[in-house]
Amino acid sequence: EALFLSDRIIVISAKPARVVEEFKVPFKRPRDESLFLDDKFLKWKRTVTHSLKNVGSDKDGEANRRTYSFRSI
Repeated sequence: EALFLSDRIIVISAKPARVVEEFKVPFKRPRDESLFLDDKFLKWKRTVTHSLKNVGSDKDGEANRRTYSFRSI
């Protein structure tokens, strides 16, 4: 839903809360439901999901902020 409805997605770590990653969603508005089947959308979905599942997995506890845009995915 965040990928479909938002223009940006911010992933934050647990305590202390820090920005881990920022995704700038490249899809133009208005967005149509057909976007859910688009290959580019699915690739972004996998990337964001992977990021959310890996929050807090840094061994040293430091959050390294990464920003993604259309060109980097």
